[in-house]
Formats: sequence, C-alpha cells, structure tokens
Amino acid sequence: MSRNRFQEILRFLHCNDNALAVERGQAGYDPLHKVANIIEFFNRTFEENYRYKVVMDLMRPHFGNQHHVTIDSWFTSPKLVHDLRNRGTYCTGTVITTRKGMPQSFRKAKLPKGAILAKSQGPVMSVLYSDRRQVSLLTTAGSAKMTRKPNSKGKVVKAPALVHKYNETMGGVDLGDQLIAQYEPQFRSLKLWKKILFNLLMTATGMVYSKF
Repeated sequence: MSRNRFQEILRFLHCNDNALAVERGQAGYDPLHKVANIIEFFNRTFEENYRYKVVMDLMRPHFGNQHHVTIDSWFTSPKLVHDLRNRGTYCTGTVITTRKGMPQSFRKAKLPKGAILAKSQGPVMSVLYSDRRQVSLLTTAGSAKMTRKPNSKGKVVKAPALVHKYNETMGGVDLGDQLIAQYEPQFRSLKLWKKILFNLLMTATGMVYSKF
C-alpha cells in the first residue's frame, strides 16, 4: 500500500461519533471523547486490582518455594510485594512512586546523580536511585549497597546491587515494551487519540507475537 493511500484511509479512522462531541468550554466537554468508547470498554473489561490479581494467580502454584520474581512498574505495589513475601516468594520490581504505601518522601524527591534514598518497612525495602533518570524499586531480597558490575555491553557500571539484580533477571519483563518501541509507527502530526489507539494495537500485536 502506498503512503498516500494509507494516509487517505487514516483520515477516516474514528473510534467515536464526532457529531456527539461537546465543544470545548461547554458543560460535559470531554477531551478524550474520541477514544471514550475504548476507555469505557477497558474499564468494563479490567477487573478491580487486576494487576495484583494477575501476579498472585501466576505465582500461586509456586508459593512457599522461595522463588525470586522480577516485576515491572505496571504490576509492582507495596501490597503485592508484602503479600508475595508472606507466601514465601521474594520479589524485586520497579515501582511508581505515587503507588499507595510508597514513602511520601519518594514522591517529590530530586536526587543528584549517583545518590540513593532507601527506606525499609518490615521485609520490604524501597529504594530511589538517580542515574540518567530517577528509578524507584521495591525488593524483599536485594541490597542498596553500591556495587560495580559489567552491563550487557561489557561496560562496568556502578549501581545499587538490586538494580544490577533487576537488570540481570528482568529477562522478558520489558520485552513487550521493547517490541512496541522497535516497531512503533512514527507520525509527527499524529493526534493524541490516534497515538493511544495505535499503542493499544501495537501492544495487542506484541502479545500475539509472543504467544506464537
């Protein structure tokens, strides 16, 4: 298909009826009207606490075996990490600082490069580390001690031990994001709602690809 043909078809792509959209400044205006149907669909489909439930259901057959799982920030929460530990499963994962149960001091902290902020709550340690950007992690089996290890390119990198552990064990955790980033369509003028739609399509494509 030619570029012009594709762009012509793209002009007629819609996820909602534009005739029903309320104008900006009017009561009932919805800035996400163009993808409102998609958002409503996913809100109906996703169960409450779905991310927590996914991890717990997958790990249930392995509780008590002292396994160590690596999780990305989409799933990680203080409650999940605590509950896994209580069931004999260790965990290390990146986490969003605004998640319920995270230390308040993490939310607005601005650390200089190379600095670490660590806090423990029972068996769970929260770590905020600043490198090229700030990254926050939760762990029940890692250490915040600074260590030097070679990265995947052979370059020796200084970072907290649990950051090295996360990078070594993450395996396919971020594979979906990597696939999406690699094949993400680049449209300089693509509108926000279309970016949302295409990202969902690429996520679904990546999931299907990983299955087959």
